[in-house]
Amino acid sequence: MCATGRDADVPPPVEMRVAACPADDAHEVLLAVVQGLLGTAGGSELRLTHACPGCASSDHGRPVVVGAPGVQVSLSRDRDRAMAVVAASRGARIGIDVERDGAVDSPAVAGIAAHPSEIVQDARARTRLWVGKEAVLKCRGTGLAVDPSSLVLDEVPEQLVDVDLGPGWCCRLAVDAPGAVQIAGPSSPS
Repeated sequence: MCATGRDADVPPPVEMRVAACPADDAHEVLLAVVQGLLGTAGGSELRLTHACPGCASSDHGRPVVVGAPGVQVSLSRDRDRAMAVVAASRGARIGIDVERDGAVDSPAVAGIAAHPSEIVQDARARTRLWVGKEAVLKCRGTGLAVDPSSLVLDEVPEQLVDVDLGPGWCCRLAVDAPGAVQIAGPSSPS
């Protein structure tokens, strides 16, 4: 069937997968998520490395899966390293972040993260703001090398999706793609 009119301008949905796991299992789970996205069995051809934009080290920085061309990945561990979330996408840059609700419950953190136009009223809002900004900065590939307070979350071009990990957790996924996002794994649109 040939799409015409407005439907012809609608980009296809971006396919991605998200998983939560114990922090110590994050690398193995990330590779499994990429395998699931690619529909491959085994996985001996996939290898995880890192790419630091500041020093070009492969020991730290943004995770990269060798053997999965066109697949973007992101990984986050909460401050206490109790949980990790991983995400993989075909067709879009992504960034993910997770924290326990209230983990950034400090006016000082709000002062670091919040743009002067952003008002955060409570611990949940501060955590959600921080997690959203860190997800966007990961999506852009800069991480915290960029001042989070320079962003206004309501004005960023990236889509932000809340990922439901159950009570007590705040997780957000930033996606740099127009159109719909299809996520396999725990999520709900924000």
